[in-house]
Amino acid sequence: MDPTSYEENTSLTNTCAQDVNNALQDGLPEIPVEVMISKQKTSKATSEQKELMLEFIQENPEMVTHSSTVENERNLWEDLTEKLNILKPEKTQENWKAAWYRWQVSVFKRSETSLHCLDIKLKKFLTQLKSDCDGKMLVSQTKPKKKLNIEQIETILKDIEKEKYSLHLEIDENEISIQKFKSVVKHLENDNLIRHKRMKKLNERKMYLNTKRRKIQETEIENIEVLEKQLLDIDKQLAESDM
Repeated sequence: MDPTSYEENTSLTNTCAQDVNNALQDGLPEIPVEVMISKQKTSKATSEQKELMLEFIQENPEMVTHSSTVENERNLWEDLTEKLNILKPEKTQENWKAAWYRWQVSVFKRSETSLHCLDIKLKKFLTQLKSDCDGKMLVSQTKPKKKLNIEQIETILKDIEKEKYSLHLEIDENEISIQKFKSVVKHLENDNLIRHKRMKKLNERKMYLNTKRRKIQETEIENIEVLEKQLLDIDKQLAESDM
């Protein structure tokens, strides 16, 4: 390795470590220093990528608080990396981690007046995250786990069985209610089916009667016309007989 390059990397490591320590004094959650060092120079993340990164980590804080499994944390970072790379520019997962931690350090080092809207959101999120983590630690320290004897364990187990039995009863009652409801629905469906059939028959009967009425009316008109013609013939014959 080139001595100059080695000195630059060492200097960068020391600088990042110092930045992290300073940021921690201001309330920043614990930051793994190793991911701050990127061997490859990459393009700066866009505002759109930063916003996506912040929203994703706000929804999945365990990926930075390390309160989940290593596998789950790795999967979350892979998912985030894939989403960020769609927006361009692309980075490796380690470089995105480095970008995230550098961004954290920068918002705590800069003055409030120089922070952008997205920086302020990040700082509020980190402050709240730090507060939540401290609160959980305080609860765990002030409320140590009690040691239970066999009698207490037996009592707890009995209470659990009682609660399970009560829940089973509620489930049975709910299932009975569901069956009754299904029966009522089935009855209503059958009733509606009968009503639809009855309505169909009535409509068919109505159509038949309307057709018959129209035919009768037409026949009556024809009969009247024939009768009038016959009367005219009779009148004519009467007139001829008078002559």
